[in-house]
Amino acid sequence: MVDVKKLAAEVLGVGESRVRISPEALDRLEEVTTKADVRALIKEGLIYAEYAKGVSRGG
Repeated sequence: MVDVKKLAAEVLGVGESRVRISPEALDRLEEVTTKADVRALIKEGLIYAEYAKGVSRGG
């Protein structure tokens, strides 16, 4: 089986820990085999990257 999170991280240009997969997409993950399949799920909004967390210096 293809590691979907790893492919999505490469496509999105982020680390694997920032990749989130919507629960609605879980049944479709078996069909994913290529980066093009991952891009389609990203376009539908089922796979996305979390925002990077910054360090707050507010007081």
